[in-house]
Amino acid sequence: MNLSEILTLSGLWRHTRDTIRAPQEAAQAVLALNLPRNVLWLGLALVITLSTLLASAVLLMVPMPEAGAGVPMPVVMGIVQAVFLVLVSLGIAVIGARFGGKGDFDGTLALMVWLQAVFLVVQAFQIAAIAIGLSVLADIVSLASIPLFFWLMAQFVTVLHGFSSVWKTFWAIIMFLIAFAFLLSLVVTSFGFVPMMP
Repeated sequence: MNLSEILTLSGLWRHTRDTIRAPQEAAQAVLALNLPRNVLWLGLALVITLSTLLASAVLLMVPMPEAGAGVPMPVVMGIVQAVFLVLVSLGIAVIGARFGGKGDFDGTLALMVWLQAVFLVVQAFQIAAIAIGLSVLADIVSLASIPLFFWLMAQFVTVLHGFSSVWKTFWAIIMFLIAFAFLLSLVVTSFGFVPMMP
C-alpha cells in the first residue's frame, strides 16, 4: 500500500476490498506508511469532508423532515464525527498503552482515518443502491456496516498495540465506547444541551 494508490478510485476500492478480507494485514500496511502528523490531520479533514458530502447526497436523494433553521445536519454530523475520531484515537492510544500496548496516537489516528476511508466506499455503495431504486439493499448495507466497523476497529487495534486476542480487544472497545458515550452525555448535559421534548 502506498499513498498515491489510495488517492485513486481504483486503488481505494482495491485496498478497501483487501482491508475487509484481511484487516490485520491492511493495518500493518497503513502503519508501515509512517505518515507524519500533518499528513494525518489532512487525511482526517479529507475523509470527514467527503463523508459529509456523501451524507448530503443521501439527504438530497431521500429528503428528511424539516428540522427548522440552523446548521445543516450533515455539517453537524461532520463536526461530531471529527471530534469523535480524535477523542477515540486518543483514548485507544492512552488506554492501550496502559495495558501494555505498543501503539501511539499517530498510529491510532492513521488507522482511524483509513477506517473512515473504507467506509466512504460503503457510503458510496449505499448511494448507488438508492440511485438505482434498491433502497432495501442500502438499508441492509447500513445495518451490516455497524458490526463491520467494530470488527475492523478491533482488528486494527490488535495490530496497533500487539495484543494477542482480537475478541478481547473487540469487547474492550465496545466497553470503552459505551463508557465514552456515557461520559460524553454527562458533559453535554452539564453544558445545558438537553434535547427539547415535543
